[in-house]
Amino acid sequence: MGKPDSSLVAPRSIHIWVPRVNDFKKKKPSLFLGTFLAAVALMGLGLFLVALFIHFSKEMQTLENRSKNGVQILQGIIATNPAFLFTAQMEKGALIPSALLLGWSAQIQGVIASLPRQTFPLSPSDLRLIVRLGRTFDRFFREAAFFPEESSQKALMTTVMNILTIRQALAQRVVLTILSYSRESRNLDRTLDRIEAGIFGVGLAAFGLFSFSVMIHRNTRNELKKLSDSESFLRALIEVLPTALYLKDTDGHWLMANRAGLDLFDLSGKIWQNRTDLELSREYPVYREALETCLIKDLEAWNLGKRTVSLESVPGKDGAILQHETTRFPIFNQDGAPSSLVVSAYDLTERMRIEELLHQYRLIFESTTEGIIITNADLKIIDVNPAFSLITGYSRDEVLGRDPRFLHADRQTEVFYQAMKEAIVTRGVWEGEVWNRKKSGEIYCEWLLINRLGQNERVTHYVGLFSNITKSKENEERILHLAFHDALTDLPNRRTFNERLQEAIDRLGRKPGRTAVGILDLDGFKEVNDRLGHPAGDTLLVQVSKRLGGALRATDTLARLGGDEFGLILPDIEDEGALFDRLLKALREPFEIKGERVTISGSLGVTLIPPNMPDADLLLAHADLALYRVKNSGRNGWAHF
Repeated sequence: MGKPDSSLVAPRSIHIWVPRVNDFKKKKPSLFLGTFLAAVALMGLGLFLVALFIHFSKEMQTLENRSKNGVQILQGIIATNPAFLFTAQMEKGALIPSALLLGWSAQIQGVIASLPRQTFPLSPSDLRLIVRLGRTFDRFFREAAFFPEESSQKALMTTVMNILTIRQALAQRVVLTILSYSRESRNLDRTLDRIEAGIFGVGLAAFGLFSFSVMIHRNTRNELKKLSDSESFLRALIEVLPTALYLKDTDGHWLMANRAGLDLFDLSGKIWQNRTDLELSREYPVYREALETCLIKDLEAWNLGKRTVSLESVPGKDGAILQHETTRFPIFNQDGAPSSLVVSAYDLTERMRIEELLHQYRLIFESTTEGIIITNADLKIIDVNPAFSLITGYSRDEVLGRDPRFLHADRQTEVFYQAMKEAIVTRGVWEGEVWNRKKSGEIYCEWLLINRLGQNERVTHYVGLFSNITKSKENEERILHLAFHDALTDLPNRRTFNERLQEAIDRLGRKPGRTAVGILDLDGFKEVNDRLGHPAGDTLLVQVSKRLGGALRATDTLARLGGDEFGLILPDIEDEGALFDRLLKALREPFEIKGERVTISGSLGVTLIPPNMPDADLLLAHADLALYRVKNSGRNGWAHF
């Protein structure tokens, strides 16, 4: 297995595929539990400090009681000290009364008897010494009281002084003990202050931690609710996604699949969880090849240790082959161990079909001989095809972003373009001839079709499809010209002659005048044609046409009716004789044909159009009769009907 991609190691967000609120419940409350336990521990520490405070308070109270008892003992020792009286009596040489000695003895015995009952730490040896001295003192007092000899009192004096020495030592011990109690009491007092501050701090910390734990608990509960809502949303989102999604473990078992994923292999309502691709391929043979391919691609993703993308085929329910772009994400733990595999399959079938259509359309767009121009809604060119450049001479880069109106040749009026615009707005299409100008300045004619594109009545584009019809236009005009003109001489033909004759008749019906109609026939043409050939005859006819045309007025009509016969329409004629003579004289001038001088003449039959003459054929018949008379009279002349 390849080294895992660092971007795929331990992704915390992988739970988006299979979100688990329980996982959050297991992990998130640990903070609350830890905080709560810490608060409990601090509370326990606080209770321990309170116990210490109570214990040290009792100790301090004991020290205070012992100090008080020591003070009482010290006061008793001082109060019952008879040494100064006894010494004074001895110095005066007087005997101490027995009653006084017995009283002192009783007081001292009372003090001594009370010492063991006080809560004062005297050592057992001190207590035994005091008791023994007390007994000795009592014995000597009694002996002194009942045997007051001088020698006995002196001996008693010695005993009393010894007792006083012991009492003084005992008093010093009591004083030192009281002082030590005082120091211990101050130390305990400082200790109690620290314990009290500790109790306060621990209590405050415990309260804070407890409050924090309560806050965490509330936040955790809110976050659990949010996570639960998020989980429901994510599950719903995953279910409605058109992309097929799967989650597999390291052994290839299906752990999760959304609706699109199940529909892809027709597994809705069937057992698929914890099954492998191999197991499913055995149960559903129609998908065997696709599932086996999935198995192979899964292994490749694990071996590479990173995201992989492949194009895979899956048979559809209708038998069609569906193409899917399949992406695999191998997931690894923090220690690099394989965790799970996320697989997504996006259906590319429709997109590939559209891309193929677009490719075909692009081929048509680029290979068609008709120019195509595409603009946006603001009439800015966004694309043209090669035929556009071939026709106009402008490259694609030269026209992008420009308004197509820069091509106008100003052959059409503003009214023409306004009508075009109205047609596009109302019908969404316009078609017709337009004269534009090439980059070279040449003006050409194009047949233009404009379509408006958009959705919901919102215009998005305009598409113009055009072809250069200049040659076609010229051919059309040439054909139209030939339909009304003689191909050899370019004179109006019989059809045009008849139409113009009818127009002259109609015009005379509205406005009377003198209009002559004539038929002219060449004399000697057949001989030239036979002798020099038909090409020479054609040349002669062309030269005759030019010579006759030069002799006529601009308002006159000269037409070739066929062969060597010409027709004349002469409106508003006054001196017809001079005109006819001029025409015939022009014909008698020699013609240069193939290096030879050729001489011919003409015969002309003429008739005037009378008022109320609706029949053009009858007029031509009259002119023809006049021509016949000229022919019979020797030719080279003219005659009226």
